[in-house]
Amino acid sequence: MFGNTFYPADSMFVSGIKKEVQQNVVRLRNHPCLALWCGKSGVQNADNNQTPGKYSFSDSLKLVNDDQNLFGKVIPEIIMKEDSGRFYCKSFPGYGRDSMDRFFALSGKSGVQSYPEISTIHKIYRQEEWNLNSMALQCLLNDGDVGKTLNLYIQREYKVPANLGDYIYISQLAQAYEIKSEIEALRSTGHKYPGAILPQYNDYWPGVSGSVIDYYHNPKASLFFIKKAFNSIIVTFADKENYLDVRIISDKKTFIPAQLVLKLVDFNGKVRWMEKKAVNIKPGMNKVVESVYKRPLLSDITLNKSLVMSAELIINDETVSQNLIYFNKPEDLALTKPEINYDIKKQSGGFEIILSTKQLAKNVFISVENCDGHDIQLSDNFFDMLPGTTISIFAKTDENVDEIRKQINVRTLFDVK
Repeated sequence: MFGNTFYPADSMFVSGIKKEVQQNVVRLRNHPCLALWCGKSGVQNADNNQTPGKYSFSDSLKLVNDDQNLFGKVIPEIIMKEDSGRFYCKSFPGYGRDSMDRFFALSGKSGVQSYPEISTIHKIYRQEEWNLNSMALQCLLNDGDVGKTLNLYIQREYKVPANLGDYIYISQLAQAYEIKSEIEALRSTGHKYPGAILPQYNDYWPGVSGSVIDYYHNPKASLFFIKKAFNSIIVTFADKENYLDVRIISDKKTFIPAQLVLKLVDFNGKVRWMEKKAVNIKPGMNKVVESVYKRPLLSDITLNKSLVMSAELIINDETVSQNLIYFNKPEDLALTKPEINYDIKKQSGGFEIILSTKQLAKNVFISVENCDGHDIQLSDNFFDMLPGTTISIFAKTDENVDEIRKQINVRTLFDVK
């Protein structure tokens, strides 16, 4: 209801707010996914960015007092009356460039937005508008800062594509990696923070946003990354000055014997270094289990552009978590075109896509032409494949396998121009 600006505090306005808040609290309080009530989003940014130097001392004081009355008194009193057992948070931090390079306790709110799936663009705009410079695409950005900030995030790690399809793909990857890093950083603190809340799951209109599925329910890259980052047991990397710290995080309440496999390989599959060790995962474990000294492994600056380290956690011969770390930005990696082979097999409730590659395949994206996310639900997407590996993806659908075989498309980061 409230975001990114100041609000009046006269009696007529506040009276209307009381009714609206009361109606919405009653309407939503029994929803199974409701974790807490938040008074506002981004209004704190307005407080911080607009008040200093822009208003007189008396006006500034009034704005602060009005804000405190509305969000610190009026709204929480209604929530206390209508839903007393639920936590109330006065504000989430806002979206913007000041959100970069930090995560937020409790909210875990990422400032990165991304474009919807290209099939969504095709549905809502004419073909002549399918380019980044069209007025129609500019309208998707909501305001100028969104586009500028999105470009800043992309430029950190990637070349900014000129092609619309490539730009959408890269924007989703930039969002996904940012949210993934926030979740892993938040979880690595143990019980210091109570959790992370995803502020926006879906879109209420087809635009550029922080959602993880778009208006037509097509999943973005971030949805797949979030699922893995929130697994009950994960393994993570922390890149320190001289060491790579490998951490295991478990939400399980039991002791679990496991094997940790660390492996440094080049993009053609040559193993440069490998270590295996038994680990006993304790209840609620959150611990660095290995620190890898980097200097002898990463001494060749040129070679580092074609190296990746994998941390794989195996329980009962099954990989429960795997994380990869690269030693250059994606745009600087010495990627080659991977030879990806795939086969499709009919299964109950859908079909299985079996992919294999001889070289590193980064951010494999599987799409089906002329088929919306409503019709096909993939178990994974936008994933990396190490050289010499095979991955099986399940596609839930009622579509005919022979038709899908003709329309399936597999691309990787190497294909972005």
